[in-house]
Order: sequence, then structure tokens, then C-alpha cells
Amino acid sequence: MSTKIYRGYKFRQNNLNKFIELIDDLVFKYELDDWKTKFSKLPDTLVEEHIQLLKHPKIVNLSYSVRSKIARYYIIYEQIDRWIDDGYKNPSIKHDLKEVGFNLWLYKGYFYCIPWGHSQIFDKLKLPYWVADYSYWNNVDEPENIDHKEWEKRGKIWDEVCLKNVEDWDKNRLSHEIFSWKDNTKFFHYSLKIQKKLKLYKYFIGL
Repeated sequence: MSTKIYRGYKFRQNNLNKFIELIDDLVFKYELDDWKTKFSKLPDTLVEEHIQLLKHPKIVNLSYSVRSKIARYYIIYEQIDRWIDDGYKNPSIKHDLKEVGFNLWLYKGYFYCIPWGHSQIFDKLKLPYWVADYSYWNNVDEPENIDHKEWEKRGKIWDEVCLKNVEDWDKNRLSHEIFSWKDNTKFFHYSLKIQKKLKLYKYFIGL
């Protein structure tokens, strides 16, 4: 049977909460970067409309570039605010946040982890010393930097953990959602965190 675990991790069971926090922060930074991109790509006409609405005495005499940034801030903030409001009224509404989480199996004092959903986010993960990369595949040769015996050992462990029989995948599997549209509270969690970042920006520009 062909096995392809291109993103797999291993860590001691007492580090589970730390791992969840690590991935939660990773997803938030990914989403925040996504919002920064949106911030810079807002249509000029929309930004110009909002600049004309900025009548605060601290703003009107600022340079155009600064007023443009402030206008973009308000556009993004208002959009997130609408998302939160819409989400309360209609939990089925989907937004731009990416679903992501991971499957876990506990085996001999270690958790073995395979991400799911928008797992490309994990490409940005810088592993701390207490998390080991435990990827494995048998459709092509192992990476040059991993000893062949170590690679074979990984394959055997993954078999024991969840792959030996078809039913093994679900038998002892735990699944943790960092963000999922099944749980709209996760959307509020990230939206409010992003709004908090925007409020800090508002503070620093003196509004």
C-alpha cells in the first residue's frame, strides 16, 4: 500500500497544549498576513471614497499617503465587523479564513500528528526543538538527509499508529480544529484578534 504523509509531526504527549498554541498562533499570523495583502490591494476608488469621509481634525491635515492608510484601516475594520455581525445572524455564511486542523494519535508516550484542511499553512511552521518532523512516504526514495534504517522505522511506526489496517485510521484518532466553519466561534476568535491588531494600529496613528 502506498503511504504519503508529506506533513507529519511527533512530540511528547505532555506538549500537546503547547503544540495547539503553536499552530493557533501560526494560523493567526497566516490570516493576518492575508489581511495585510487585502489592505494593500483595496481598490483606489474605494479608498478615495473613504478618504473623503475622514473629517477628524487630527486627520484632515495629514499627508495623502497617511490618510490613505487610515482609510484602508477603516475599510478592513468595517468588513471584519460586518463578518462578525453576519456570522451571528447566519452561521452558515463563509468568509475568507481557511479551515485547518490536525489529526492526532497517541502511541507510547508520543503524539503523532497529520494536518488537514488548508495544510499549506504548515509549510510556514518553524519547528521548535520539542517537535520532530515525522513525514513519511514509500512511493519514492527517502530524503537524502535521513538514514535508510531511520526511514524504515518511521514507516513501521506509522503502520502501528494508524495505517496497518483500514479501521486503524479512525480507531484511536483524535481531531483538533484550529479553525472550522462547523464552529463559527473560531471565526469570531480570529476576527476579534485581527480587530485587536487593527486597534493597536489606530492607537499608534493617534486616533
